[in-house]
Formats: sequence, C-alpha cells, structure tokens
Amino acid sequence: MEIKIKIATLKSITLFMATKDIRFYLKGANFQAKDGIYRITASGGHTLAMSTWLEDPGPEFNITMPKETLDLVLKAYGKSEEVMLAKDGETWTLANIPFFPIDGRYPDTRRVWPDEEAMDGKPCLLDPEYYARLGKVAKAQGLKNHDICQWWSTDKFVFEIGSIRGIIMPLRGDVNNHSRPCY
Repeated sequence: MEIKIKIATLKSITLFMATKDIRFYLKGANFQAKDGIYRITASGGHTLAMSTWLEDPGPEFNITMPKETLDLVLKAYGKSEEVMLAKDGETWTLANIPFFPIDGRYPDTRRVWPDEEAMDGKPCLLDPEYYARLGKVAKAQGLKNHDICQWWSTDKFVFEIGSIRGIIMPLRGDVNNHSRPCY
C-alpha cells in the first residue's frame, strides 16, 4: 500500500499537533483511509486542523504518526513536493523513514464540526498564537492571507485555507470584560 501526501499538507497539519499534552495520542497526526476518503488530522485540544481528499479506494487504515517522524520527514524532505506513506507487512514508512504508530484511539474529531447555522458571526476571543498559525498555513499552502476563509461564532472559530480546514476554540471569557468597540 502506498499513498502520496503533499509536503504542504504535512507542514500545515503539524502546526496544530500537541507538543506538551498528557494525552500522548495528540502528540502526532492521525491518518485515515476509508472508502477512498483519505484524511489527516491534528489537534492540540484547543485547535484542530484537517485535510481530506479522494483517491481510488485502497486498504482501510487508521493510524497516528508520531510528531518526531513528521518533524524528521519535513526536515529531510521539506523542499520536495510530496512524500509516500507506505505499509509493507507490519512496517509503516513515510518517505522511506520507518515508524511505529502511536498506540491509542485518536478522538473522533468530526463530532466537533459545527453546522453552518451555528456560526452566528459574533466575535470570540482567540489566543493570538493560535490565530497566527493561519498565516503560516497559508504560506505553506502557497496562498496569500486574503485566501483565508473565516467563520465566527461565540463558541468556535472555523477556517479554511486551501486544502486545510480547522477550528480554534476561543479563550474562556473576557477577563477584562471588554465590550465590542463602537465608532
């Protein structure tokens, strides 16, 4: 089994992986294939990014690749266009670099996606560090900042940048009790 994955997608997704989380399965990216739908997902708990694409159906799988493997591949092949995810027997490789999938069940992230009606357009407070990732994703995808689509709600911020869509959870309440500015 072999699947081509764009380096731009990997660069974008890795921005949303957990780095210091007690939930070890979030310290990587989840790769899934089912019925010809391929999906890569990463979440740090407060952020989520996902890329989905269609290809000819192949074997089904659901693995979580360690952050260290992704970092190594991006360092070695960062200037390439794409790399190959492959499985030969029980051995998984990404760009011919072998890895062991992380044990554990990755959360079903599709449950957190809001309905279109739920996006009320009201602003929410976002961590600036999380919001800054959007520009980095646009750059990795070869897009400009004006190519970032954004939808707001008081309890979620949803974005789409090229092949990447994601969610940023807002900060819990405005500690300074700021109201919306009027002019």
